Amino acid sequence: MEPTQENIQILKKARVSCRDCGLRYGELSNLKAVFGVGVCDVCGERAVVTEADTFGFFYRGICNLRRRKSRIERESKRVTTSD
Repeated sequence: MEPTQENIQILKKARVSCRDCGLRYGELSNLKAVFGVGVCDVCGERAVVTEADTFGFFYRGICNLRRRKSRIERESKRVTTSD
């Protein structure tokens, strides 16, 4: 997932997620997860999904995307300033 504001918002607004996206962008909590068939709010695929709180509301993924976005912005400013 590219570190754009749009993708950060997708993670912030996601209410349900498939296991793959949940483990990629979040951390599995100790909550008892209830899974059902639906559409993942992150990848848009029809899969077995559960609520976002099962994966810590994607806090880790949101922080990582924000960090990467900031790093890219700093590096692009450095390149344009040195030209």
